[in-house]
Amino acid sequence: MSGNNGNCIYVCVHDQGGSIAPEDIPYLCDRFYRPDSSRSPATGGNGLGLSIAHEIALIHNGSIHISSSAQDGTDVVVKLPKIP
Repeated sequence: MSGNNGNCIYVCVHDQGGSIAPEDIPYLCDRFYRPDSSRSPATGGNGLGLSIAHEIALIHNGSIHISSSAQDGTDVVVKLPKIP
């Protein structure tokens, strides 16, 4: 899903595959952070994807917001300003 609201563009990625614990959400954009300790590079993921996306958003004066619940799944919303 994506959209545009005034001076910003929003892109939302939605995952219904489960929820992320509230205490993990503030750290999801930290390099190498993976909330599931059972994951390893052998089973997938290095904990860099959201960190890289977050840095790109910041460089462009944007932001990333993550929300998650057992009922609704997880949403990652990237907000970027439009280029004038």
